[in-house]
Order: sequence, then structure tokens, then C-alpha cells
Amino acid sequence: SVAAGYWGRDDDADFGAVLEGTPGYLRTGDEGFLLRGELFVCGRRKDLIILRGKNHYPQDIEKCVERAASKTVRPGCVA
Repeated sequence: SVAAGYWGRDDDADFGAVLEGTPGYLRTGDEGFLLRGELFVCGRRKDLIILRGKNHYPQDIEKCVERAASKTVRPGCVA
């Protein structure tokens, strides 16, 4: 299920998208493709994640994960 939109915002085009005639999709900004029934996520339209009004860049999140899991994750192998 997809929400109708953000609270108090009626003009948000990200909600209520239609994909091949099937309503109820949310435009997340993720880019990917289906191959033999498997979903591959390969990027984002904007290299920016906004959580609770604060901007987060993927490379910063990846660096935090590398530092937090330094014994289990090889440097440069987080995506």
C-alpha cells in the first residue's frame, strides 16, 4: 500500500504514480531493472537521501558502515 502523500502537502507527484496501467506505486528515486524475475537496484536519480528533513549522502552512510563494521566489512565494499 502507498500513502496518499505527505501530511499537509497536496501537490506531491511522487505518490499515486502509475506503472504500466497499475496504480499504487511510489516514486522512490531508486533506479533498477528486472532480469529473469530478479530485481537489481543500481542507483538513485539523485545521490541524496532526505530523512526527517536532513540531507544524507550515500558515501557518508557507506563510510559510517565501514567504520562501524570494520572487522566484518572490507573497505570500499559497502554499497
